[in-house]
Amino acid sequence: QVPLRLLQHQIGYYAAHTNLDQSVLSSSRVLGEVLGLKDMKILEASSPDLKPLLKSGEERGYGVSGYLPLPETLGAVWRRFLESLRQPGVYAQPYELGGARLAGSLERVVRKVVIVNGSGASFVRKALFKGADLIITGDVDHHAALEALEGGMAVGDLGHFLSEAPMLQAMFDYLSTDKALQGVQIRVSSINRSPWL
Repeated sequence: QVPLRLLQHQIGYYAAHTNLDQSVLSSSRVLGEVLGLKDMKILEASSPDLKPLLKSGEERGYGVSGYLPLPETLGAVWRRFLESLRQPGVYAQPYELGGARLAGSLERVVRKVVIVNGSGASFVRKALFKGADLIITGDVDHHAALEALEGGMAVGDLGHFLSEAPMLQAMFDYLSTDKALQGVQIRVSSINRSPWL
């Protein structure tokens, strides 16, 4: 329904999901930059079948792993992270962060962090294998949280929407600087919200 209504009003429509998750504009990368991660690397590389299609030469894939500039306690990292998310430029508009959840000892020391935007619970084992102290993602269920904690890794759950919403601002910034789009009005929808109250 929405694409048809947009086209009827001569509004361009482009839908990207998992392809955007793997791009240089992914929320995983944006959130890694917000947290100040160093030596960021792709957590799971794109399929080798896609390599010929990638022109930039930059590795693409799901999620990122990296290191905090200095080791911090989990409580300090999480507070700093949530405060950073409230700063202008991360999200296209202010969102309520009240649904964010954290599992783990607040005093544990965090060095290595994995971030996977969207439904990242399936990446818990990979993050454990990579030696992460903390995974930040969305849609983590009870059992995935327990598996992470039993493996010695804390879990930060932003929820699906908040873990993906930074892509909206990243895409807006990217398109706004594209010379081919000069004079084109670009907007981020103000009705884009998490369905949870």
